[in-house]
Amino acid sequence: MCGIARRADLHRTPQPEWDERAAAVGLVWEGDVVNALAKTPVRCLACDYRWDVVPASVQQGYGCPRCGGNLPIPQAAWDERAAAVGIVWEAPVLSSPTKTPARCLTCGYRWDARPGEVQQGHGCPACTDRGFDYAGPSRLYLALLPDPPIMKVGVSGEGRARLDVHRRRGWGVVNVWALPTGRDAVDLEDAVVGWWQDQSPVFCERYDVPAGDGFTESVHVGRVDVPGTLKFIEALVSDDGRDQALP
Repeated sequence: MCGIARRADLHRTPQPEWDERAAAVGLVWEGDVVNALAKTPVRCLACDYRWDVVPASVQQGYGCPRCGGNLPIPQAAWDERAAAVGIVWEAPVLSSPTKTPARCLTCGYRWDARPGEVQQGHGCPACTDRGFDYAGPSRLYLALLPDPPIMKVGVSGEGRARLDVHRRRGWGVVNVWALPTGRDAVDLEDAVVGWWQDQSPVFCERYDVPAGDGFTESVHVGRVDVPGTLKFIEALVSDDGRDQALP
């Protein structure tokens, strides 16, 4: 998990940084923040309403529920997060899961990045050292966390290591599709997330899924469900002539 401009340790984020996050959405803490998930008293600077809030929601840009202060994360904060991984936005960021044009300051590569992934510390896919092979054979997978029901779409290499990690964290693997290249897998993953966005589902926050799992590619089951998502993916795969599913 990442906080503004760097990897965040839930127990080490300094209070001044939490103060800045609260001020950005018109709030002030009335107690010290222990960690991102421990409810903390807070006060709205606009209407003086007081309540206990999960700090992680403030970090995501949510403000006062009484006067509608649910403000987006400021563009300056998104710019800091991009700079921390060596990229720059080429358009304003609308939300964490909405793909936004970005450019790598190292190699000049341009692509549409999901801001939530940048927030997690992911940078340029063309010069990344994370080990995902965009040219080699890859897999697209759909996984389900049962309680509460959450769907996740993701990509992995040919090996089973990534899926085994998800299984250990409680995910059930619904289906896996073999694809010629990592780029094919990422393109299909982007298409699934884009289709989900069109259905206006509830996307996950970082604390909704196990630590280390991508929350920007995860949604609560409701407006979208497993059968509908499977049908959408299988139609995409079939249209591209890639109809090989793996158990």
